[in-house]
Parts: sequence; structure tokens; C-alpha cells
Amino acid sequence: MDIKSIKSNINFSNPAVLGTFISIILFIVIMGIYYYFVYSGLRAKAMQKQTELSGITAKYNSYLATVRSYPALLKQYKKLNKEFAGLLAELPSKKNIPQLLMKISNYEKALNLNLKMFKPEKGAAKGFYETVPFSMSISGDFYNVYKFFYKLAVMKRIVDVSNVAISRTSKGHNVSVSFDGTAFSFIGAPPVKPAVKTAIKPKIKKP
Repeated sequence: MDIKSIKSNINFSNPAVLGTFISIILFIVIMGIYYYFVYSGLRAKAMQKQTELSGITAKYNSYLATVRSYPALLKQYKKLNKEFAGLLAELPSKKNIPQLLMKISNYEKALNLNLKMFKPEKGAAKGFYETVPFSMSISGDFYNVYKFFYKLAVMKRIVDVSNVAISRTSKGHNVSVSFDGTAFSFIGAPPVKPAVKTAIKPKIKKP
């Protein structure tokens, strides 16, 4: 059935048929206007709200994951604090460095060694810690010299020894030893330089 046959079968001269046809046309037009101006706008707003809801849901899930991981983070924090305290025990504060160096130099007295030279040098900052180099020369019985270096090795504080030179003396089993040492001290995090604030010139309104 084509359009011409449909038109031939519809009697537009009949007021009832014409009214029905016009009503159908008006309904289609009204629905089109409603879809274009109302429904499409509501649909766009609904999609926008759905996007916002998805973002809020993602943030909520992220916060929820953080809350659930809090016990593990707290446990890790306590563990790191314990490890940090252990490291601080090996790194004396800057004010304790003289006592540490004095303790090292006193080892030679306890072991009946002869202190030929002990020369602390200026420290150098290396971030959160400072290195304090020193030079030392001792002489005495070989076994006592060995015990001296053993005491340095088992100290709770970190002491690095390098450039060790050993030579025999004319007295029996005595040896002469010179070496360079480095002690370390904790100085904390380096200070953060404050940001330079630029002066803001007031704006003068022209009359």
C-alpha cells in the first residue's frame, strides 16, 4: 500500500477524519518539541549527575581503602621509627662528637699504646649527617694494636677507618700504625629556604 492509495482512502472532507489527522500531526510536533527542549536537557543533566556520582564514588572508595590500610601504615610507621632510633644510636649528635673522639683516643691508654698523633679535622655536612675526619698514629704491641681496631669495629657509633699504614719498630713485637678515620654525626634535615615573596604593588585607579 503506497501513500497515494492511503490518501485516496482517507476522506479529508469529513470533519472527524480531518480533526483526527490534525491531532496526530500536533501530537508528533509536540513530542518533537518536548524531546528537543525538555527531554534532551533532562538527559544531559542526568548524565552530568551520573558523572559526578562516579567521581564521588571513586573518592569514597579511595578514602575507604586508606582507612582500611591505616593499621598496616601505623605498623610500618612504628617499625620505621624504631629503625630510625637505631640509626640515631649509631650517629651521635654533633655536640657529642668531641666525647666520641676523646673515647677513641683514650683506647690507646687502656691498651698501653703510645699515641703519636691525633688530629681531628673540620666536619663536612652531607645532607642529614656530618662527616668528621681525623688522623691518628699509634704504636705498641701488635696484639694490643689489633684489640684497638677491634674496639673501633664493635663500637655502637659508626667509625670508618681507611689508609692504614703499618710498620715494625725496633722494640720486639711492637708496630707503628697510622690511619685516617671518619666519625659521623646526625645533624637533622637540611633547612628549607623560605620562598622569596615579591612585593605586590597597589593598583591606583585613574580618575
